[in-house]
Amino acid sequence: MAAIEIARRIDAPQDEAIAHYSAANFMLMRGDSAGSRLHAAAGLVLAEKVRDRSWLSRILWANETVFFLQGDWEAARDFNDRALLTVSSRDPRTLFLRATLEFGLGDFESGEVYIEKLVDLMEITSPGPDIEHAIPALTIPAVARTTGSLERFDVAENAARIVVSSPSATPLMVLLSRAGLALMAVQQNDAAAAGEQYAALQSRKGVMIWLISVDRLLGLLACAMGDLDSAMAHFEDAHAFCRNAGYRPELAWTCSDHAEALLHRNETGDRTKAVSLLDEALSLTEALRMEPLTERVTRLRKLGDAASRPTPSLPDGITQRKLEVLCLIAAGSSNPMIAEELVISINTVERHVSNILRKSRSANRAESVAYAARHGLIS
Repeated sequence: MAAIEIARRIDAPQDEAIAHYSAANFMLMRGDSAGSRLHAAAGLVLAEKVRDRSWLSRILWANETVFFLQGDWEAARDFNDRALLTVSSRDPRTLFLRATLEFGLGDFESGEVYIEKLVDLMEITSPGPDIEHAIPALTIPAVARTTGSLERFDVAENAARIVVSSPSATPLMVLLSRAGLALMAVQQNDAAAAGEQYAALQSRKGVMIWLISVDRLLGLLACAMGDLDSAMAHFEDAHAFCRNAGYRPELAWTCSDHAEALLHRNETGDRTKAVSLLDEALSLTEALRMEPLTERVTRLRKLGDAASRPTPSLPDGITQRKLEVLCLIAAGSSNPMIAEELVISINTVERHVSNILRKSRSANRAESVAYAARHGLIS
């Protein structure tokens, strides 16, 4: 605030615009969306006055981001269009937000266009700890949470490693890259990689890494590490942060991820809480027109309903989750189909199938189905 006042007194509009931009970003990170919105708007007026294209692009991005986090897609898109069409069509920040917006609303074809632009821009930039590498490192795995596709993970991981291994990387570039590595570890169910990123991100609790809550990210990493109790605590922190900030899209994702973890843990009271969270998530996603997440939440809701029905006594240490997998095997589902139906990774499905074969003393899937039929687990 002092920097803004000093710049105003000496009539330095560019410095004042920069100070507003910094304040807007800091407040967004800390969950003060109202304050961020005021600074982003004030900074835009000044950036337009001095006609500095570089800072105008950044301040337009700050305006895009605050409206995105509040779920005002129209305003976010308007600012994004303005940045792309009148300032720069190659700003990685602007491309990142637009790709995330399009994928989140279910327009995968348009979203892919912006991902390709980000990757093309990275490929013509010399390898280094810059924004052209850090942003694709985050964007690719972030949108994969929506699409379910792990395509280009090799590209994202290589970009992230370039950044985090550089002694000259700024803290922000490292943070963006580590968030990308964290999301890749979660989706690949890599416990060791998840542990590495969990340790690195612990000190950033209670903040946003652009569009992603660190607390939710820590919850996902704890799940991948098998520490479900810690995951629940992180998800609770993410709920409180997003509700207080009014970050509705991130709150919807937090409700969904928390509910999925509860269904997986399946302790007393977990199913009831999961269903409540999924109802909240569904209300948010339908209001925000987040069709891919709506579909994900609906699938999880069906699992929650199924978990409430009485189940037969399970022999040989077959858990409820393994029974779900076994029933899908009996229905002829492939591993990818099972992963999609249960909203889990392929690696997790493969581990469940391997355990089912071992516990049922079956040589193949057909024998495991016969085992299930003998024990009355399937009709």
